[in-house]
Amino acid sequence: MKVGYVVPGMLAALLGAFPAVAVAATPAEILGRIPAPVFDAAWVQNDRTYGGLDWPNRTQWHSVQYQRFAMESLIAAAVHGSDGQVAQYFAVIETGFDHQKPDGSFEDEQAATKPVVLPTAAAFFLGDVAEALLVLRSSSLGPRYAARIQAVLPRYRAGLRYLSQPQSIADMQATDRYATNRQLEDAKALLLGDQLVGGDAQAHAAGEAILDHALAEQSPAGYFPENGGSDTSYNGVSCMLVGELTVELSSPRLPAALDRCISWELGPVQPDGEVEATGNTRTGPGGERAPSGRPKGVNYREVCRAFAIAGALGNARAMDAATRIAGYMRAHNLITGEEPAK
Repeated sequence: MKVGYVVPGMLAALLGAFPAVAVAATPAEILGRIPAPVFDAAWVQNDRTYGGLDWPNRTQWHSVQYQRFAMESLIAAAVHGSDGQVAQYFAVIETGFDHQKPDGSFEDEQAATKPVVLPTAAAFFLGDVAEALLVLRSSSLGPRYAARIQAVLPRYRAGLRYLSQPQSIADMQATDRYATNRQLEDAKALLLGDQLVGGDAQAHAAGEAILDHALAEQSPAGYFPENGGSDTSYNGVSCMLVGELTVELSSPRLPAALDRCISWELGPVQPDGEVEATGNTRTGPGGERAPSGRPKGVNYREVCRAFAIAGALGNARAMDAATRIAGYMRAHNLITGEEPAK
């Protein structure tokens, strides 16, 4: 036998001697594991035409943060492989960047009276855009939208530079320190933005620092505090954000944090899928009010999404809870694409 030649039988034996190399699932593949009844309850895919504008910017421009609501629909369309709907929601991203200023910030109705909130508004938009484009890029439609994604990146980098400036970081810390979910939103924008553009050292460092602070606030019981206590709605939002980061980033800290906050969130989920709100610090009786003026209730869509992501990552109890919550949402007409509570 010549040196260097391996007969087929020997090749099979050699291959069998080594473990198979695991190929990491893409974000689109992970979300694709979620059963359709759960996915369609947690990621609402609206049929209305935005014309590039999302609620409530459709009647008058208010803030770029409101452009983010279409991103869950873009994610749903990407996972479903719905080309036409991806195009519809992608226009919302491009229109958002049409309102970007030369310094990377965005036009906002509060610019003159309350500029401290502007970086957080930008972070809400940039974080959800980064997640949506990372999912789209990893989906079957990724190659079709590669050029369009590439065309957005220079404006995204400008926004990321604005968000990474010391003054922007200080403003986000000042406005978001009372709510862990908002800190996680800020970290999401910086870290997923860094991922999207292919590397930004300043954004990465700032995002890691904010994430460190947010994870350090997780209570011994597992929940993420909101306004000094626990809240079954907003802890669900925090779980969702940690789950989104877990899907996109290879950080050993995230899966453990997700498991702990999901374990706490399981407790208030009733057998029929209702999420108990008694004792919440921000939602439920006596809690805060949404922009519409209505009292804030449990944001079922995002709580369901948190459990669904954890389930797709391997937590069977979480997927069972997501299934029950999705059923409760359908039974009580709670599946809607309007006015999320974030």
